Amino acid sequence: MPDPFVERSLDEIRFWSRIMKEHSFFLRLGFRCEDTRLINEANHFYALFETIENRSHMLSPDTDPATIRRFNSEVQLAATQIWAFKRKVLGLILRCQLPGGNNFPLLVDHISREANYFRNRLEELNTGRLEPLPDAIIDENVFFLRIMADHAKFISHLLDPSERQLVEQARDFSHDFDQLLYQARDLESMRPQSQTVPLLTQFLDQNRVSVKSLRDFKKTARELIDACRIKSIIHPLLADHVFREAERFLYIIDMFEQYLKGGQVPLQQLAH
Repeated sequence: MPDPFVERSLDEIRFWSRIMKEHSFFLRLGFRCEDTRLINEANHFYALFETIENRSHMLSPDTDPATIRRFNSEVQLAATQIWAFKRKVLGLILRCQLPGGNNFPLLVDHISREANYFRNRLEELNTGRLEPLPDAIIDENVFFLRIMADHAKFISHLLDPSERQLVEQARDFSHDFDQLLYQARDLESMRPQSQTVPLLTQFLDQNRVSVKSLRDFKKTARELIDACRIKSIIHPLLADHVFREAERFLYIIDMFEQYLKGGQVPLQQLAH
């Protein structure tokens, strides 16, 4: 049987290394022409994570766990480096040292949170420091609900203002996910008393409905952008990028629901 540690490590690296690579591309698009040093740094990280992504696909679930542990450490270092780069860029923007750039401060903060999540996940996998599953259910949802709320905000600001109906839909999603995030944080502050199976099940069910709706909205927007049927400054890759992250959230909800229903899910697979 494949080692769950190996399977989970490869799954995380394959997904998040592609995300990190694309973050580098989006940052580069938002820099000014004269920001050559930052552009070169973004290109460096793009190449670095493309190499990591390719290497991850050359490994299999039967790979020796010691090899995967070393790979995890190497990738964790790369994730830490891109996290530091993103925080540096955020500081430059907030100190008004990149006037005229097109990277929203919230977007740069958003992608740095994802880099931090990635590096922490690799450390947890390598050390075997697993969070209790009721805590993982709440913490994963707090993280991803904020990600989804951010996505809706970015979409509403990157659509052309004349796309009034789509802008309004994106704003509605932003509001809905802000409310879900507040609810999740309330559940978080009430733990451990809040961590009953009925409450956690309802929590996941409610989030699933909203994430599915947002996922479908993103899918439609992606198709419209690909067909040049709406007016926006959203890059087609960004439209696909946010769609894949919604799919990832649904995948995680599925795993947690399987656990709450008594299904056999490897602890490494559910680890936060």
